[in-house]
Amino acid sequence: MLRELFARFFRRRRPASESESLRLAYQVEDLLPSGSLPPGMTACVLRGGELVAVSREDAPRMQDGEICWLLPADDLPVPVVLQRGESALAVEATVRFETDPAIATLLRDRTALTREELAALLTSELAGLTDVLGHADAAALTALDDESRERLRAKLSLMLQAKGLRCTGLGAFRPAPVAEPPVMAVEAIEPAAGAAAEPGGEAAQGELAAADLQPALAAAIDSVQDDAQWDDLVGQLEAGGMALDESAADELDALGAAVVERRVGAAQAAERVSQLADAARHAAGIVDPDLRRWQGLALRLRLLDVSPESPGDDGPKCPSHPSATGVRPRAAAKIRRPWTWWMLRRSSIDTRLQQFLQDTVRRIRASLDEYRSGLEQIAAAARVKELSDRLRLVEDLLETVPILTPRPRQYRLDRDQARQAVQNIERAVTAAELTHAAVHALSARPAGSAEWQTALAEATGAVSSLDNHLRARRHVRQTLKT
Repeated sequence: MLRELFARFFRRRRPASESESLRLAYQVEDLLPSGSLPPGMTACVLRGGELVAVSREDAPRMQDGEICWLLPADDLPVPVVLQRGESALAVEATVRFETDPAIATLLRDRTALTREELAALLTSELAGLTDVLGHADAAALTALDDESRERLRAKLSLMLQAKGLRCTGLGAFRPAPVAEPPVMAVEAIEPAAGAAAEPGGEAAQGELAAADLQPALAAAIDSVQDDAQWDDLVGQLEAGGMALDESAADELDALGAAVVERRVGAAQAAERVSQLADAARHAAGIVDPDLRRWQGLALRLRLLDVSPESPGDDGPKCPSHPSATGVRPRAAAKIRRPWTWWMLRRSSIDTRLQQFLQDTVRRIRASLDEYRSGLEQIAAAARVKELSDRLRLVEDLLETVPILTPRPRQYRLDRDQARQAVQNIERAVTAAELTHAAVHALSARPAGSAEWQTALAEATGAVSSLDNHLRARRHVRQTLKT
């Protein structure tokens, strides 16, 4: 109830022309009558969340249950702004959509991909990568020469390939302008199907939501008895589209403690939450570098939103049909929970990142062990086993990483400690993504070759970085205690 109410409250009406201009890739129902594609676009056909066909010249033949996407065929310049302490750095990255099966990761569960979402993804990936590589301050990035930037571009491209993208260029870092015109962000919640047909349209729904918001909040807050119920309530607000910045997240945590201890009444707490929600709605069009980074992290984590599968059940099979690139149909993906576009609280971020790390490291190690079993060179197999053993130690380490918000509030981290803890776990995620990409490159090279050795060194370095950031995450309380 509360989540749906917030979804209506945060839904905003946008001019059609503005919405069209923001789209980069989008679904289409009817292509041009001539059977040709729009200039500069490539058609991709998805079925069950998997890529089954690609066409670069003519409109593809469609079958029941298939969805056609149009993607830009050329390189796209994307402006990125990174926050480094008190400084902001601007850089232009050039990316290209890759029409291989990984593109389905970016497209499934949505109807369009916008420039803002792509910019957020690149901001998040580049910020995390530069952190992992030790470029922590503005001076280190602006001092990069052409060769160093090319190495950075190659690593970024390696990580993006798992998401159906490739970085083809990375410009020089320079101080960002002091004041930039605000860029309207993507809608926090996509309109529900049939919403426009309802009497009064979205405007009427928004007015109704605003009128009902505070009483519904008061009723929900009045039922909160402990920290877990408060966290669940705030989770509903986030899922409804309430984008929380750092100060708002801190205030909500403090307000939750007061509600649980009955130092604040439900009506007073509901009034303050509704004020924070209204401020979040008005600020939703201003793209802050730090907010964009965390929004991009939410986009990276949408792979976690998968319903559990039954053992041995691969789902219905897709019928095969010709395609321009030889892409063969795969098993239909399980139904996924809808992905949403909101800023996560630190506690939510930390929990989801740890789960992401556990799943990712387990998959990487399983992939390495399978690859090693097929190697004929004993020396190469031994080196791969060493890497797999290091990943097993990382898995054990992950089991001992403490949660960010333990139930007894006296054991919780303060604001600075919590920020550092989440930064460490985010850097560990970037290192895990880099490990995954390096292991994929390793398995694609001839064992023992120079390229294979380079990929192995890249993977080994990424695992070391992953281990270091996890250990830093475990010791945040001790290292930051005054």
